[in-house]
Amino acid sequence: MKKKPLILFMSLCFLFHHTASLSSVKKTIYIGALYSQNGAFSQLGIPALKGAQLAIDDINTQGGISGHPVKLKVFNTQSSASVTAKLSQALSDMSNIDIITGLVDDNLLQAAMPSVVKNHKLFITAGATSGELAKQYANNLILACYTDAMQGKAAAKFTVNTLHAKKVLVIENTQMQYAINASDAFINELQGLTGQIVAKISFSPDTLDMEKLIAQLLPVKKQVEAIYFASGVPKTLDIIHQLRQNGFDEPIIGADGFDSDLLVKSTPSLRDVFFTTHAFLSLNGTPPSTQTFIKHYQNKYDTRPKNAFTALGYDATILAAEFLMHSKKVRSKEAKQQLIQLLYFLPPYTGASSEISFHGRNIPNKNIYMIQINKNKRQLASVLSI
Repeated sequence: MKKKPLILFMSLCFLFHHTASLSSVKKTIYIGALYSQNGAFSQLGIPALKGAQLAIDDINTQGGISGHPVKLKVFNTQSSASVTAKLSQALSDMSNIDIITGLVDDNLLQAAMPSVVKNHKLFITAGATSGELAKQYANNLILACYTDAMQGKAAAKFTVNTLHAKKVLVIENTQMQYAINASDAFINELQGLTGQIVAKISFSPDTLDMEKLIAQLLPVKKQVEAIYFASGVPKTLDIIHQLRQNGFDEPIIGADGFDSDLLVKSTPSLRDVFFTTHAFLSLNGTPPSTQTFIKHYQNKYDTRPKNAFTALGYDATILAAEFLMHSKKVRSKEAKQQLIQLLYFLPPYTGASSEISFHGRNIPNKNIYMIQINKNKRQLASVLSI
């Protein structure tokens, strides 16, 4: 395989060779998919799954994998770690599945991985961003997204260098491991930039007492120049509205859990809210591959992609197909254990989210986009790299 960048759509002919018609009797190749289609993570899981399904359509339109048709074996994790563990076990036990994709949450990925490792399978996560899990499961896990630590560091640089704010209040959702990882990285990077954490307040959505939370925040109000809010969707919008109602007018910076229409289309609309995410899905000021993806998605579904996780679902599925094409559908346990080594041979992939390159690591190098929520719209504030 030649070492040259893989370009979205144009590369599909290169990836998935027209060696036979899909109407032939060639055996179907299956890719496992675990996505939350209801519950707390469905705001991210459903868009990611739609991106994955579009990728499968594109792969088959271009002739499948070496002429074999490709299908997703989709299971709904219901935003539950226990359900995810059971479904991961079921997919991992299937002899006709070598690669599983999906998941947008670190806790769910942690629940999925033991079965993947036990059965010598490979998992390519669309949006679970734990660098620790990437290290722990270095032989079985690949990220199509950047890590929690990377977005925490990027947010700290943006806060100091662009917003010119050094005194920061940190609010952390302790029920989400990704939020803990992101806030830890944010704090370390901010302090390295001579910033100051005026207070760190933790909460759990299941036991949140809003009055008590606000009472903890008010004593430091006069010191605050910005707020770093590490959380996902649950209770986030309520807390932001309470902050504004209690006079916290400073910029609020979050992570990719903020990339949800629940926040973007809030009533009343949010102001001065920023978040790091994996792609800016706009036809202006974005890479050609992203613009092509948006138009392609709109032609398919008659609507625009909902958020960056749509692009991540697409990219994770294309990467899975690329691995399967290279592995020639290996069957032996020894060969499956070496699937991860293909990272050393994969050329850069210019995908829906941005250019993804691995350089032998299971964590990609890619851009981090800082998005501003302004009057119920997403606007590009900065493009960052770590």
